[in-house]
Amino acid sequence: MRPFLAVVIAAGLAATALTAPLAAQAEQSWQPFKERDERAAERARRASRDQRIERQPADEANRVLPPAASTAPTVPAFTPPPRGAVERVDLDPPPLPAEPAPPIASKANAQPLTAPPSNTTVPQRGAETSPRAAPAPPSGLGAPPGRGATTMPANFWRGVDMKMLEAAIQSIDVPPRSSALHSLWQRLMTADGEPPAGGQGPTHFAALQLEALYRSGLIAVMTDRLATRPDAAEPLMTAFRIRRDLAAAETDTACIGVKSLTTRRDTLPKTLHGETHILAGYCAAVGGNVAAAGLAAELAREEAVDAGVAIQALDAIAAPEGSAKPKFQMPKRLLVLDYRLLEQLGPLDAAAVLPIAEPALLYALSHTAGTPPALAVAAAEAAAALHALDGEALAAVYRRIAAEAKVAEAGADRDLGVRRAIQFSALVAEPQAAKRLLAARQLLGDARRVGLALPMGRALAEALVDVAPVPELGPAAATAAEISLAAGNFEAARRFAAADPAAAIWAPLAELADPAYSGVSEAGLHVLDDAVRRNRFQSADLHRLATVLDALDTNVPIPLWEAASRTPQPTTGHLPETGVLPQLQDAATKKDLARTMLLIIRSIGARGPDATHLIALGDSLRALRRAGLEEDARRLAFEALYATWPRG
Repeated sequence: MRPFLAVVIAAGLAATALTAPLAAQAEQSWQPFKERDERAAERARRASRDQRIERQPADEANRVLPPAASTAPTVPAFTPPPRGAVERVDLDPPPLPAEPAPPIASKANAQPLTAPPSNTTVPQRGAETSPRAAPAPPSGLGAPPGRGATTMPANFWRGVDMKMLEAAIQSIDVPPRSSALHSLWQRLMTADGEPPAGGQGPTHFAALQLEALYRSGLIAVMTDRLATRPDAAEPLMTAFRIRRDLAAAETDTACIGVKSLTTRRDTLPKTLHGETHILAGYCAAVGGNVAAAGLAAELAREEAVDAGVAIQALDAIAAPEGSAKPKFQMPKRLLVLDYRLLEQLGPLDAAAVLPIAEPALLYALSHTAGTPPALAVAAAEAAAALHALDGEALAAVYRRIAAEAKVAEAGADRDLGVRRAIQFSALVAEPQAAKRLLAARQLLGDARRVGLALPMGRALAEALVDVAPVPELGPAAATAAEISLAAGNFEAARRFAAADPAAAIWAPLAELADPAYSGVSEAGLHVLDDAVRRNRFQSADLHRLATVLDALDTNVPIPLWEAASRTPQPTTGHLPETGVLPQLQDAATKKDLARTMLLIIRSIGARGPDATHLIALGDSLRALRRAGLEEDARRLAFEALYATWPRG
């Protein structure tokens, strides 16, 4: 990718190891079946010991509050297992809840469900109906980041200096394709407080973070970060603001910034000189000054700027009227500025743009007024798959595209993305809950086939605002449970899972994903036991499930062990380069949070936890918990299992 601000990552940095090499150490293969009896005995000893430990009340600020009172009908419940320490050697025990958690609904052991009271009322749409899950035990890092800064502990960057951080970023495939890893990545790149040592000037660290946010397509987050910068007038910050303005299609504002930047050209790093010529040429083209656009192309060429398609576009803009239409040599990665220049020459073929668009360009295409509906929705879905857009932002694009697009137009009814947008808009407006959930199930299935299951599930959360977890839902309760789980509403997911036998399979996954629980309850394990006996898991999925449960220190059902032991343990999936897993263990043991998070991203790999080697997956989950990042471990565990979880 041609860097817009190459000065941020120094040219002399190589993709070296994140930390100084440790002693050569070969990763040992995990042998769960041989270790089963030892682990079971150890858990029994731990449980006996924990009963003798007098727990001190948690600090008021860190107490886990019980879920809010629910208006949902009472149904038979799972009894959550007692909360206890997770890795007793390395972790402090999570704080106790302020009062016992309420019963968690389930459909264990195929017992008949009790009908809700006859006077139960269903809330009106627009009101919150499903109770929110209890807050997770504090991890030291707070909740996943929003669009502003993330406050970190004072020693967050311990063990990492700027050189190491830059080398780590160079070795990571940005942005991570995993929702769980993306949460870690965004937190790293919005961390406030004392920066890593070794920075070159006061803006070095801020510029690196902004560069990473831009490369990840997180333009909304970048906007908020820039709005709070006290050094907004600095040339480097001005350059980032221009990039943000171009992605947001705020051309006039961008060109005001370009004019300011070019007047201070002598104060810019040399690597930025050529970029200012391209920017000035774009603003000249927008203003109709084709001669100035051509001159900018010549100046950029003289300085050997690596911007082939942008210079070609400027040449074409400056060419005399009637000249032959140029044929462009498209780059491997199309930048926002490239697209804005090519846009001046006429409409672009979406099929040529989307496969090579950088994440920031995907965001730009989905948010720019006038983008053809098919291109806008395709860009939004591609951005959501990269987590540059969250579920709510994807829903907003769907609603806008559905309002703009007319199905009767030629080709509109054949475009799958536009069709999904129209289906989504009609679905959330459907007054009958049963029809709404049926349509949601179809849309979720379609989304899974195109890699949008989690973003779509989160987008569909608004479809559940007036749906109560009652037996009358029938099999549709499974869809409601899945949507709630994707949206992070674990309490609602468990209640929907209790509403119908077809939905019960989601209860143990909801317990596993919820950091407010120490693991899967006995009733949840019975559900898993039944699913294993009925061959609802493929052999590779059984091994992955056993790996996750074991790493979370949860008792693994004997039938699951036995079923997995009858098939070879998978040997495929991403394994990091030699030395990374020992470094990860060292960072987690020392509770070097930033170093642990960076190494987790490298250990899991670009394709996410459901495509990671079992050794790397198990080690990563244990490392997160050892470092005190229980919530992130649960999020990663959930994602490792969600895609292949039994449905239907």
